[in-house]
Amino acid sequence: MKWTIKYFLTCIFLCGIFLIKSYSKEKIFHVADSLITAGQYRDARIELEKVTFFSTEQSLTTQALIRKSACFKQEQDFPKSYKTLNRIFLPTQPDSLLFIIKYEKALAYYLAQEPGRAVFELQSLQKFLADKEKAIRIKFLSALSYSDLKNWETSKKEAIDFLQLNISDSSRLAYFKLQFDELFSKKNIPKTLSKKTAKNISLFIPGGGQFYSGKIGEGLFSLGLHGVLIYFGVSQFLDKFYLTGYTAGFGLLQRLYTGNLQRVQNLVEEVNSKRYDDFYNEYFILLTSITE
Repeated sequence: MKWTIKYFLTCIFLCGIFLIKSYSKEKIFHVADSLITAGQYRDARIELEKVTFFSTEQSLTTQALIRKSACFKQEQDFPKSYKTLNRIFLPTQPDSLLFIIKYEKALAYYLAQEPGRAVFELQSLQKFLADKEKAIRIKFLSALSYSDLKNWETSKKEAIDFLQLNISDSSRLAYFKLQFDELFSKKNIPKTLSKKTAKNISLFIPGGGQFYSGKIGEGLFSLGLHGVLIYFGVSQFLDKFYLTGYTAGFGLLQRLYTGNLQRVQNLVEEVNSKRYDDFYNEYFILLTSITE
């Protein structure tokens, strides 16, 4: 996932600090909130940990941990963000706070590239779907999480639900549905290449793994270079320059051959990553354009 998109998600859904202010009975968070506003997240976390240590009220401890999690999120340390939220005792939380905690945890899981755990948290929020505002946020994050899991059918379903929650105009609704149908068509869904297949092809045909990955130019160059070294090595042996043939010909060929096998596997990873990033960016732009 692009870091710019992660930053966008962090800022848009970083609601914990602001949504729980009405629950605060005292100005106990004044210093921490001031530090957060100033972008001094490390110092804010220290102040918030003091609250969790000294406070005897569970509600204040909960608020402190939500704020501390938000600080970690702003610092792009998403694992520590959800681990902080995991310290909150959920059974005694009111529904208003329970949604914030579990949703923020799901977002932290997603940003930490753990979409399976994000989906698990989001599924536990189904009772909040009756609230349109909460449902919009759940469906948006669900669509992205299922996309990361490459569960395209469910991802599209969640995206359509998100669309229907945001748009009432029938013509605009139909337009976006066509956009999703096109995006999730068979030709557009990213196809995952196999590293094993690329390696096996290259075992028998140097450059074949590059052809498989769509890198025709690199494949031709690799095939040609292997051919040149084979020709050079054989010609040197025929001319009885055995040492030169072995070292400069077959020695280099062996290194090139071994390196090429590793190269095609790395290339497959790069191609798969680019294909998914291109799809994801288009998907993300389409989802965010719905609410504009």
